[in-house]
Amino acid sequence: MPESPRPPVSHDALFKALLDEPRHAAALVRDHLPVGVVRLIQADALPVRLPDTFIERELREGRSDRLYRVVLKSGKMGYIYVLIEHKSWPSRRIFEQLLRYQLMIWAKHARDGDEPDYPLIFPLVVYHGERRWNVPQSLGAMSEAGGVIHPYGLYYRYSLLDLGTIPYDKLSSEPGLWAGFAALRGAFRPKEGAAHLPDILRRLRGGGAWASWVTDYITDNWNIRPQEWRAAQIEAKPETGEATVGLLARE
Repeated sequence: MPESPRPPVSHDALFKALLDEPRHAAALVRDHLPVGVVRLIQADALPVRLPDTFIERELREGRSDRLYRVVLKSGKMGYIYVLIEHKSWPSRRIFEQLLRYQLMIWAKHARDGDEPDYPLIFPLVVYHGERRWNVPQSLGAMSEAGGVIHPYGLYYRYSLLDLGTIPYDKLSSEPGLWAGFAALRGAFRPKEGAAHLPDILRRLRGGGAWASWVTDYITDNWNIRPQEWRAAQIEAKPETGEATVGLLARE
């Protein structure tokens, strides 16, 4: 009986496969949250992914999320909330959405009976779209409030990773996460992607199941010819020309 074809790997599926790996989650926190925030978190404790999602069903086609519990150096609990935007353009309603999700996280925390009552939540938006992200990262920057009314304003801020604008060498310090982010970036930027494909394959060596997700994603979402695959494989491992992470020549 012939083997059923595998389902295509979407942007969302690859993101989730990457961020479900604890080392990748730790690298995301370390590389893309503000230094001051990173210093508050115990470095020897990996973020723990929680199974919750806070995205409304009607928005899940262009958005997904991941929630991680972290231990602060104070001994208290905190959260990292990662909102993944797949839409081709930025949403100017990002603050309304992030604040709503944060209230939902606090409500869940209270139901679970955990301490403290209002733990710190550090929001990180990862954007994977064709256009540059052009929404301010601070709610205060979108407001005219100042002077005497400043204390009454809401000056909420989130961190941003825009995969389309960050330099390649800053995508991640963790090789597997770097490869995944470079693959996602290459889906919208084919010339850049082709130039970095050998580097992607090199960094996938010794990867787990998520490494196959990366190569399958490239197959499904890049417009790449079989000879380009083979050339990248040989450049990635020139001493033998062997396929990397189980890749076959796509003849």
